Amino acid sequence: MKRLFLSAMLLMCWAAVSFAAGDIMADFSARLASSCASFDYSFSLMTSATVTGSGSVTYVDGKYKMLGNGLEVWSDGVSRWTVDHAAKEAYIESVEDAGVDFLGNPALLLQAVGTVFVTKSEKASSFNGKSATQVTLIPSVAGTGLRSVSLYFNPDAVPVGALVTMDDGTSASISISSFKFSKPVPQSFSYDVARLDKSYLINDLR
Repeated sequence: MKRLFLSAMLLMCWAAVSFAAGDIMADFSARLASSCASFDYSFSLMTSATVTGSGSVTYVDGKYKMLGNGLEVWSDGVSRWTVDHAAKEAYIESVEDAGVDFLGNPALLLQAVGTVFVTKSEKASSFNGKSATQVTLIPSVAGTGLRSVSLYFNPDAVPVGALVTMDDGTSASISISSFKFSKPVPQSFSYDVARLDKSYLINDLR
């Protein structure tokens, strides 16, 4: 669930950089390329039992941090830190050497999305009862673990949500709020594991 959600959130950001399906994607792409994007999210994962959660994301120039539900994921473009506070575990991985597991390695998915996904459709739709443009992406290669990703943008070309469906039929609905672009400022996207107490198991896989 954590891997699915992280991949969906970051794919939503990166897809607009990699695709030019229409004006709304082009507008978002241009703004994202020169800005820092931050937003809050809530999600509902539909399995045998519905799982819900919420948190926040900051993204700029391929670097990101996601905080929510006891999970922190940080990436400076070279390394990725995943800290699970509930399990008291931390994993440090090299972005370059993390393998080909697209769901487990969102950075790889982001880097490959332009060749891995194609635009199936772009149409007028609605999300949470409000008018939106729906852009649906589907994988063009095997191994992503995803069947489709539908991104929803309001009339101002701001993302308001996503619907993600995995190969096994599991789906997640993600609502986006407080989305804003800001001028990029120097900030660190690396995580200092020294801040964790001795009860945490730290796995450095680099």
